[in-house]
Amino acid sequence: MNVTLNNMIMQLRKCCNHPYLIQYPLMPGSDIFRVDEDLVSSCGKMMLLDRMLPVLKRNKHKVLLFSQMTAMFGCAARLLCHEG
Repeated sequence: MNVTLNNMIMQLRKCCNHPYLIQYPLMPGSDIFRVDEDLVSSCGKMMLLDRMLPVLKRNKHKVLLFSQMTAMFGCAARLLCHEG
């Protein structure tokens, strides 16, 4: 019973960080991750990051990201590669 509860709590934590951590959408007919505006719009943290990073880059600031879930860095990396 405890193992199931822990797994459920971990899934809820993933969902709170970003819904793509539960199941990342793929391009139709391939194994390539879909990277589009939904990556940003489905998560408030990504929306904030999407708004802040261009301003910080324009003002030549350095940015350091912290997260308890390393999988969240994968979503952030895809966002950064997509945005340029």
